[in-house]
Amino acid sequence: MKHFLLLVSGLLAAMTASATGDSLSYLTPQDTVMLEIAPDQSKFTTHTFAPKQTLYSLSRFYAQDIDQLYGLNPQLSSRTPAIGEEVKIAVPNKTITRFRKENFKRENYAPICYTVRKGETMYNVAKRVFRMPVDTLLAVNGLTSTVLSPGQVLQVGWMSTNGSANKIVKREMSPLQRKSYANYKSYQAQSTHRAPSRGVASWSPGTGEASGTLFALYNGARPGTYLKVTNTANNKYAYVRVIGKPSDNSRKEQIDIQVSGTVARLLGVSKGNFYVQIE
Repeated sequence: MKHFLLLVSGLLAAMTASATGDSLSYLTPQDTVMLEIAPDQSKFTTHTFAPKQTLYSLSRFYAQDIDQLYGLNPQLSSRTPAIGEEVKIAVPNKTITRFRKENFKRENYAPICYTVRKGETMYNVAKRVFRMPVDTLLAVNGLTSTVLSPGQVLQVGWMSTNGSANKIVKREMSPLQRKSYANYKSYQAQSTHRAPSRGVASWSPGTGEASGTLFALYNGARPGTYLKVTNTANNKYAYVRVIGKPSDNSRKEQIDIQVSGTVARLLGVSKGNFYVQIE
């Protein structure tokens, strides 16, 4: 279930909904999905964990990989959510039904709403955030004026109560993604984690490919330590194992960390050095 608002006579009055208590009923037509926008402009909502629900069934309902849920909710990597605990769920544009087609049945959908933030305009919300015509957003909300106020709640579409599986083709994790996830578990199991720092990374094509491993040479951690390395250009990240120290030439060239070619590939790098965050 989400944080919900009840739709009454075209107006939205805030109220908290009760959990379904059934892992087969994550969303009902009476619920309203409240969207939030992350700094990177991705959309997410919160789901209140209910009895009999599991992270696996939650990921299947929303057509997300379990590691994507862990990425949004790192506190759950080593435990099961408590009943009533809020779990963040990504809501890609593909999962939002913006228009009522001929076969649309209201009883199969829950409205999706968004709370206007300070400085946002009708054009910004419609075109840039939700990729829909301004006229459609006006019509759905029964508005005649494009003037918005902070805190105003707009309905921006619908979500199927049957889940998002029919909207998104799930991507299977690649072997390197599975390896990164395995390293992530080891990373989480470490007793301490270093404070994030930024630096320059270099890499050697082909390294790590034969063994399918993700490793790094780094001065700031002992061999055997696991690190999270993020490409600051695209926010892609990988969990890697430190196997030694960088070469003397790397230190002379002011390279902070050397990563395997497999790490570079997972981080979306095809040539040259790149900036990273290490933690």
